[in-house]
Amino acid sequence: MRAPIHLRFRPGLVIFVDETGQHICAQLMSLLQRTKPDSILCQCMALFQLDTQKRTATQLPLTWSLEQAQIPPAEARPFELLVTQTLQEIQSNRLITEITRAGYPVPDPRAQIYIVGDPTRSPLAQVQQALQAQLQRNSNHSFICSMLRTQQSTQLEAPLNLALPAHFCYLYQGNSIQPQQAFLSEDETYYAIAEALFTLLLTSITTEPFFIEMIRGGTSPATPVVVGSLSTSLVLSPREAIQDYCTLRLGRDLLEQWRPGLQETPIATSRREELRAGARGFAQTLTHWLEESQERPLTNTKHGLHWSMHPRQRPEHLAPNLDGLCSTPPSQVPNSEDTARLHNQLSEQAQALFTCFWPEAVQHASTRQPGAAINWSELVTCRGKKAPERYNAWNASATLAWQAMTTLINTRLQQIITETSQVDETGLHLAILYIDEFAAQVAQLERRCLAWQSRHQRSYNETMRTFATRAGLPQATPGALEEPPQADKQPSPGLTAEEAEIAQRLGERVTRREARVPSPAAQVLIALPFLIAVLITLPLIYPISILANIIASMSTATFLAHGLFHYQRQQAVRVARSDRLGFHRLAYIHRCELREDELRTKLLQELQGSVHDLSERLHDLAPFLVTLRDQFNEQAERLQQELYNSPAGSRDVLVVNGELLQRRSSNTLEEIVEQVNKMRTLAPIQPWHQTLPAIQQHFLRALTATGQSLSTSNQDDLRRQLIAFAREIVQPYCSGEMAELGPALAKDDAWREAFTQARRLLYQPGPGMSEQSMTFVCGRERELQRNALHIPDDAYPVYLSEAHPWLIIATFSYGNLLTMEESYARTYTHAHHDSNPASSNSE
Repeated sequence: MRAPIHLRFRPGLVIFVDETGQHICAQLMSLLQRTKPDSILCQCMALFQLDTQKRTATQLPLTWSLEQAQIPPAEARPFELLVTQTLQEIQSNRLITEITRAGYPVPDPRAQIYIVGDPTRSPLAQVQQALQAQLQRNSNHSFICSMLRTQQSTQLEAPLNLALPAHFCYLYQGNSIQPQQAFLSEDETYYAIAEALFTLLLTSITTEPFFIEMIRGGTSPATPVVVGSLSTSLVLSPREAIQDYCTLRLGRDLLEQWRPGLQETPIATSRREELRAGARGFAQTLTHWLEESQERPLTNTKHGLHWSMHPRQRPEHLAPNLDGLCSTPPSQVPNSEDTARLHNQLSEQAQALFTCFWPEAVQHASTRQPGAAINWSELVTCRGKKAPERYNAWNASATLAWQAMTTLINTRLQQIITETSQVDETGLHLAILYIDEFAAQVAQLERRCLAWQSRHQRSYNETMRTFATRAGLPQATPGALEEPPQADKQPSPGLTAEEAEIAQRLGERVTRREARVPSPAAQVLIALPFLIAVLITLPLIYPISILANIIASMSTATFLAHGLFHYQRQQAVRVARSDRLGFHRLAYIHRCELREDELRTKLLQELQGSVHDLSERLHDLAPFLVTLRDQFNEQAERLQQELYNSPAGSRDVLVVNGELLQRRSSNTLEEIVEQVNKMRTLAPIQPWHQTLPAIQQHFLRALTATGQSLSTSNQDDLRRQLIAFAREIVQPYCSGEMAELGPALAKDDAWREAFTQARRLLYQPGPGMSEQSMTFVCGRERELQRNALHIPDDAYPVYLSEAHPWLIIATFSYGNLLTMEESYARTYTHAHHDSNPASSNSE
């Protein structure tokens, strides 16, 4: 083993040209995803995607791609401008200082630039020429190399005709492996180039002085061109792939465990009846909350006039109690204090509304008026003008209260379904039975609500006809008032034209009756002539002895008659006033009832929608879980195929449990899954890891903690959460010795396979060229020193950071120096020689 190459770093810029470069870039991104290099190094590396037709380049967000599966779109910018800005960034003193302090010495801050593409498909010469011109303008002396991929596998110099000379040209010819003459697919070729780039960017090879001298060529046709290639093999433990595979298998097992609970499993009749009784009980509670069972404030006159004076007027006006807002335990509603406040606020707003037309309140207000500045009718008119504003305030409070009630009911229903589904293995089937029974009860409640609406409308129409008759209007309530209420149209806060006309007539009625009430002076003036006539006439008729009694009797009768007359007129005024106040109260009672009917209808519609969604999800849960299980199986199979059949699987060396990962026989993915399950069962990190039912219950509780459940979660969300939950379980079991690289490096198999792969070149030296090669073994220092016996004497150990748990074996081969004129001549000679069949046969 030669002297080691110590840990160092050099900034790098890679320019992927057109379609070929795009394919190689995708392979490099995938490789970065699997290896996850130190993020501090990614700050001094830049990847470009160049479109030669548009002369624009897009910088790929390298650090972002290490954490996400897809590359987000980036803005295309002029190539020369982007090159200048990027080189200034990755060669900035700040970044170089940060990397040095992180333990990566940077002996040469000049970036190593790589142009990657196919010279037969893209004008790489123009790209290199534009790049060199831009570097010269900025006095930048960065090192330029080309990585050429071409199908021209028989002629070394032909691709060089299509590109300007660089310091070094890494050549990958065709799809054949030298010297075995085995063939690779295009993806395998792209991956080989990507892995070579990965090695050059993330190891210390390019910082070694002797390596720099070997690849130093020229940048003009008169100077020599150094041609060669870099073949690599990566040794690593596919920890992420193993975790993904075990996650999918555990998720599949959990889904399979849920299936029996969704099937028609036998359930005792008593348990079914108990479940249905619970659904009916909850529906009855909702009915109690929504029906009119609470007295509406200041709408029921219990004292004063007899009910017979108000034909067809109901003795009580009721409102929905909405007791759920203040009676539900705080544990079952998120903001119990807010809901209780809404309930109290609604009651206060209703009281403020009907205070406008409450007899005692009006009487109290009239007695507080200064002098006789305003009479009773004017006072009622003024209070009637305030009623629409107070109704709007009540409407706002009612809307908030009913919205809170809707949220409370839906939340409580979801809690019941969640709790029912977690009872035992038949919980999901029990939840289906519950929701079906509850749906039937909600349908009955909806029919009752329709009956309440019809009753409200009939009562209002009868009341309007009664008051229209009292006001002297022979016409019944207009047909518009006969229409049923519409859920999407709120009642007007003010009186309608018909109501305003009735109110006006009732006011005029009050005025007329008030005018008919005689004053005491008028009654005295009327009674005085009668009394004088009695005093003159009676002495002439009756004796003096009884005259005093007769006069007293006559005076008393006269006084009583006038008092009765005054009382009757005063009572008529009270009735008229009561009718006017009652009309206003009933008009706004009807508006409140209409609005409550609309809010109740909206609540039931949303509740039915929630019930329908829950029922649909529960009934569709079984086929969904089967579909999801099949998707997990397919994804696991696809992951297995990608791991074994991908370019990385065929070229790299994958190790698990200190052995080579096999597709068949031993140490396969299936055996690893069994190993993880065994560790989870026999030595669980958490007690609930031991059995699938315990894991299921823990997953359901985790869903409940986030406000979700199997029946209420979106299917995509449920899939993501199940994968994340299963990954969290298997992750600690897929670490330790299973994912360590050291035990595998202590054996010959991994080294033998890696060296074999690294010596397979995609580069064929030209005729008359002397080929030279050297081997680099890149790994963590402790692992290279511990396994020094496996490293050939002529190989160079290259130390990597402890943050990189992988090993790379790289074979660097290069030919003798060629000038461009020699390249042109040899290309012409070989082309002419190959075109002559005779000469070919003679050879």
